[in-house]
Amino acid sequence: MRDKKPHRRTVVRVNTKVGRFADTTENDVPLFVIENLDVLEMKINVSEYSIGQIKKGQERSSPPTF
Repeated sequence: MRDKKPHRRTVVRVNTKVGRFADTTENDVPLFVIENLDVLEMKINVSEYSIGQIKKGQERSSPPTF
């Protein structure tokens, strides 16, 4: 049985160009990469200068500001 709930997805990568055939891609990568960005984990490097401004569970801002 297929899940019929709507899901929010975002195209995060496009591996093709306008005018190219959709039957093949370079290195057999998918034409599009679609992901759910509602649950996203990242590993980042933070300078000692900025580390005091970050808290566990902090909401992200776009663009990130510290």
